[in-house]
Amino acid sequence: MQQAEVDLSDGCIRIRPSGPEDADAIYEAVRESIVELSPRAPWCPPDYSMAHCKPWLQSRAEAWANGNEYDFVIREHTHDAVMFSLIPEDVPSHTSRHDGNT
Repeated sequence: MQQAEVDLSDGCIRIRPSGPEDADAIYEAVRESIVELSPRAPWCPPDYSMAHCKPWLQSRAEAWANGNEYDFVIREHTHDAVMFSLIPEDVPSHTSRHDGNT
């Protein structure tokens, strides 16, 4: 399945694969929750930066096309804010984490 084929909306929220255009919003969301995320998420070190975020986002289209990972961004239409980024953990070949290493 090509990444571009998935884009769902109900007029209030939009669910679609994440990509490089989401870097600022995802970085901001991670930084806002760094205290809670860092101890529980191996991809989120205490010094999480754009150097972690951008390479990971740039790898999404290839991971999707290869059938390795299927991650989504949920955005609110009115504010165009990232509400959530979902990385399914039940994909059998899922080996990389949100650290830019694939």
